[in-house]
Amino acid sequence: MKKMLSKFVILLASMMIFAQSGKFIGILEEDVENWIENFNDIQKEFKKKGIDSAFDFEQIPNISQNDRAKLEQVLNANGITGSNCIEKYVIITHCAIILASDSLMDEESKENMKAMGIDPLEELENEINPQDYEVIYENYDDIIEVINEN
Repeated sequence: MKKMLSKFVILLASMMIFAQSGKFIGILEEDVENWIENFNDIQKEFKKKGIDSAFDFEQIPNISQNDRAKLEQVLNANGITGSNCIEKYVIITHCAIILASDSLMDEESKENMKAMGIDPLEELENEINPQDYEVIYENYDDIIEVINEN
């Protein structure tokens, strides 16, 4: 859990960079369900293949063809499919971490962050394509459970 929270700030920043366009990724219900079901297996496979799973959306264009093939192989084998499976994985993971972090904060902390001009959930809702966000958010409880276990 501490590891997840320490990545929160980095992931929020990268999410904001990506999300400026609100580009539709086409995340499907099956993608999110398979992310939930297979998150730990995906992480283990990334580790076996020497893949750093802490990459963010802005790094995707710079991934080598060899690493891209490894990532796609792992994700497709675990039900996150399509020619943009890497993008789907990154967006689902980033959303999951922000949602989980928000779920851990008490109301006073949330108000303090808002007073500083920081509202991760609002930024997430406003910057991620609404269709993609809706599919992810529909699985809120299961996503929170997965993140809290890791």
